[in-house]
Amino acid sequence: MNGLKLSKLIISLLLIFSFLVTVVFLFLPGSREYTKLNIVYYYLYSFDEIKEIPMISGEYKINYEPVDGGSGEFNDIIFFNVDAERNHELFDYIKQSGFSGEFDQYRKRERWVKDYTKIDIIINESEQTTSFLVEKN
Repeated sequence: MNGLKLSKLIISLLLIFSFLVTVVFLFLPGSREYTKLNIVYYYLYSFDEIKEIPMISGEYKINYEPVDGGSGEFNDIIFFNVDAERNHELFDYIKQSGFSGEFDQYRKRERWVKDYTKIDIIINESEQTTSFLVEKN
């Protein structure tokens, strides 16, 4: 009987320890790469602009980069095998979200800005990829 209680205690302690280790690793700083299927990362690290984006392709990956020194935090979604005619959905989405376009002299391309949030849309038609990068300062 005592052996059964001891084994239950050991199993309980191992489960608690595993849970604590998992929680600690979830909140450690660092880059993350995930999809919507990784529900924990998706809800912890995705900005609202990424959560509400029209999914122009079923093949994608989401990246999160935390604040690093003087730069802000970044969240982007890269779509693969994109039908070029669907890219307009991203531009419609950011215009409807209240972002305004301005030309960035440093990057030599248009950026979309609203308050302290900047969005870059980078389309590579030859590779059929579209990147939607959100930067928050």
